Amino acid sequence: MLEYENLKKVNEPFFEEYKKAFSELLDSGWFILGNNVKKFEEEFAAYCGSQYCVGLGSGLDSLILSLKALEIPEGSEVIIPSNTFIATILAVIHCNLKPILVEPNIKTYNIDPELIQKAISVKTKTIIAVHLYGKVCEMDEILKIADQHNLYVIEDCAQAHGARYKGQKAGTFGIINAFSFYPTKNLGALGDGGAITTNDQALAEKVKLLRNYGSKIKYHNEISGYNSRLDEIQAVFLSIKLKHLDKINSHKRDLAQIYFENLKSDFIKPQINPSYFDVYYVFNVRH
Repeated sequence: MLEYENLKKVNEPFFEEYKKAFSELLDSGWFILGNNVKKFEEEFAAYCGSQYCVGLGSGLDSLILSLKALEIPEGSEVIIPSNTFIATILAVIHCNLKPILVEPNIKTYNIDPELIQKAISVKTKTIIAVHLYGKVCEMDEILKIADQHNLYVIEDCAQAHGARYKGQKAGTFGIINAFSFYPTKNLGALGDGGAITTNDQALAEKVKLLRNYGSKIKYHNEISGYNSRLDEIQAVFLSIKLKHLDKINSHKRDLAQIYFENLKSDFIKPQINPSYFDVYYVFNVRH
């Protein structure tokens, strides 16, 4: 039986770079919110094509702090896909909001825009578009619906680092967008980590406050915040790995092509569409 994931093998090509960078970090003596986090935030924002990135403790925290930064009234409805990892649902619940589950498009496995339209009520404030398995949602339709109803759009990009829809990368469609760097992700840390991307400076600054106990200056707390900071050590590893992300995604796409060519016809394989650049976090099949 093939291993689902061997994280040692995945990271082995970067071991020497990791060791050198880790030694330099130890010598620096600065382990929380230092230059390495700032460097990675700038690099990842540039990679995605976003103006701002804020490093956080996990993908779940990235979703929670995105919702908190938007100051959505408690009890409001948030439309999310039923076919998603539980973190999407938990984030909504933890913010005292009501998740409204919408079924997926049977061809893409992502949330179905037509069903989003039917799920909207007077209480709806936000749509969370989850880019499942490395395929970006139908963002044209989702953004059109959101604009018609004056709704926020948040992207959950936990499985879609570097994926594109009509040439545009995941993490640049929504007003604020959440990433996970869990070790199994295409861009995975050596522990937990997450980030948000946005083009809204005020939202980026709000998330920076929220991640650090609501504080810019030590012992001066402006709002009720959290402890959700991307560690310096994870930022170091992520900066190294980010340089290789396109190669990692290309390798995933090569493996996917092998499956496409060799799986029997009685398997229902992922849809291929020229509008999408899929990064195959998972190659999903139905039988």
